[in-house]
Amino acid sequence: MTTQRGFTFIELLMALLMLTVLVTISAPSYESMITKQKLRATSSDIRSALMLTRSEAILTTESSTLQPKQSDWNNGWQVISGGNVAGDFAPNKHVHVEGPSKVRYSSWGRNTTGLGCQSFSIAYNGCAICIYLDVDGSSFVDNGECLDQCPIEPDQRNVWNKACD
Repeated sequence: MTTQRGFTFIELLMALLMLTVLVTISAPSYESMITKQKLRATSSDIRSALMLTRSEAILTTESSTLQPKQSDWNNGWQVISGGNVAGDFAPNKHVHVEGPSKVRYSSWGRNTTGLGCQSFSIAYNGCAICIYLDVDGSSFVDNGECLDQCPIEPDQRNVWNKACD
């Protein structure tokens, strides 16, 4: 008598069924992770551009400007210092960005664009975060749509987890 090795058709179908269930369960959390990562990446790019703009202003002792390409933040943004492009940033696809017409930092590193608080709204796949800029040149991220004023005490904990609430 010979013994056959291998799996039966029923065993293979059961393994395929279990794999399908696992993929179905993990897909929504994977999509949420991708959404939050796109928000993080865009926020990081904008904050890097703001830091570069501020650094250029302090370094050159002249004002520097962060401005959208072709008057739309969704086309990307540039850091202009001394009449030259000091930084060129590409947008993340399908992430919607709205912000002020420009952000200007003085040679002292202060935001001189306007009075009070300015903000960048970043949205993707039904989730949103806001980057607030204060007059002193600092910035911070908060979850949800942008408010008309900077929050007095922003809650920096779990910003990314609350972005889709």
